[in-house]
Amino acid sequence: MNYHRNFRVEKRQRIYYHEIPDILQIGEHQFAEIRVINTWISMMLFSWTSATNCARIYNETSQQLQPTGSSISWPFNLSVTSSQVYDAFTLLSLLEDCQLQNSTLIVPHKGTLGASGLGRFAEAVHIRNERLRHCSQPELYHYCNKCTRFYPGKRFTWIN
Repeated sequence: MNYHRNFRVEKRQRIYYHEIPDILQIGEHQFAEIRVINTWISMMLFSWTSATNCARIYNETSQQLQPTGSSISWPFNLSVTSSQVYDAFTLLSLLEDCQLQNSTLIVPHKGTLGASGLGRFAEAVHIRNERLRHCSQPELYHYCNKCTRFYPGKRFTWIN
């Protein structure tokens, strides 16, 4: 077993801890604070900012954080890629969903990362989406005389 900051690796699977830490590993050697990830998510949802532009904005502003004028060179790069922004969005969303469901996120340890939840998160995203589609929207099957209009002679049928 190999332990990491927010998951452990066992039998070629990443098993994430139940508690969501303040910092998530979003790449091989890249980490992001939850506050930053939530900022990216808000930018995408409220202003339709692409992951590429979220990364560009972050990279431009993080350049101001790079230590300068020191005789010691800074060995770390503070920039992120659009794939890391997408992966952070996906990972945080899955972890929050698992916490609500009182379950554990388990994904393959090896696998490509990439945009749109492809790679190691694909199966977990698919399972989540299927559960939401089938079980999470009780309003979908609700109809009553107060909130639904019924027309005489028309039969109400469900379309699945």
